[in-house]
Amino acid sequence: MIDYHLILSRKFHQKDWSINGETYEGLNWFNKTEPKPTKEELDALWPEVQAEIAQEAIEQEQQKNDTIAKLEALGISVDDLKGLLR
Repeated sequence: MIDYHLILSRKFHQKDWSINGETYEGLNWFNKTEPKPTKEELDALWPEVQAEIAQEAIEQEQQKNDTIAKLEALGISVDDLKGLLR
């Protein structure tokens, strides 16, 4: 299922719009300087948005692993940190 809200939030975040429900038909476009994107245009952006989200997840996991490695190099384990945060 295509998430139009997510597409609009990522690709049209500086535009004035709202969406009622989960379908394209619920899209209200308030931007007077640009035409409302078509359903086909938004549908075509969905794979790109999904790829961006997947890449962000990979980068976040890599950043977490890098941080853990740096802490371990300093002699601090994940368990040590968990103990501090309790």
